[in-house]
Amino acid sequence: PEQHKITGAVYFIKQRDFAVEEDGALTGLMIGDMPTDALEHLSTISQEVLYPLLMSGRSKDPGAVNKEIADVFHRFLSQVYLTVGQKQGKTLLPLPPSDPQQRLLGEREARTHQDRERLHILESCVVTWTQQINRVLQNQ
Repeated sequence: PEQHKITGAVYFIKQRDFAVEEDGALTGLMIGDMPTDALEHLSTISQEVLYPLLMSGRSKDPGAVNKEIADVFHRFLSQVYLTVGQKQGKTLLPLPPSDPQQRLLGEREARTHQDRERLHILESCVVTWTQQINRVLQNQ
């Protein structure tokens, strides 16, 4: 028997205004396809596009909720990166994302606050790395 190689996936999203017309046409239905490397695309877009957009808005609203959103997004970036590595059969250690606001800092107080946030991000990465290394050692 011939082997069939999966080259992607198709998805359907039914919107609220979904309807089947009298002529059989579908309205309110989104159809798309995803390549097999969709996770790699998600990782790249998240790190190179979404993360800078999220961080650029932080200077306008530096509240605790905003910090929590950034923390959740950092964990998301790490998990996507780890999943890409697992899919490739590799153990990848996620690096902390660079801060797009870093070059805009000038005041000493702002730098001290940013340094504390950066330290928290680095500590989270070290915890993730430790977990990854322990998993690899347990599997050997």
